[in-house]
Amino acid sequence: FMVVLSGRLFGPLLGFIYSMISVFTSASLAYFISRYLGKDFVEKLLRGKIQQLDEKAETHGFKIVLVMRLSSVFPFDVFNYALGLTKVKYKDFILGTIIGIIPETFSLTFMGSSLHSPKSGKFFIAVAMLLLTMGVPLIYKKLKKKKEEKK
Repeated sequence: FMVVLSGRLFGPLLGFIYSMISVFTSASLAYFISRYLGKDFVEKLLRGKIQQLDEKAETHGFKIVLVMRLSSVFPFDVFNYALGLTKVKYKDFILGTIIGIIPETFSLTFMGSSLHSPKSGKFFIAVAMLLLTMGVPLIYKKLKKKKEEKK
């Protein structure tokens, strides 16, 4: 909602920039809170979902973060806290986050900037971009699953 609002208030370019700065700041803050306040604090918030992430986090951290950010299925804040407790390096975390949220953030700010005329071509392009952003990871997942089944 806030990303759409930033597009409406500041336009697609500034809204995108402000949203990216906000996402970077909030993701980093959550990551470091969980990293330094410790496992007990965040484990209560997340109820045992950390161990699954931690198993492959050290060697595949960037890839895990990127794929999960592109999918936009995982709750953003919960994921930030969870990753702070894993062996994912901050560099992998923040690069995967920033790269992974670019398509959705751009689509949402573009949509927000076109809300004043929801029957315009600009608005329909924004909706199409958002659907594409959400659909590509799902298609990738299905193709990957088919490929693994053939092996």
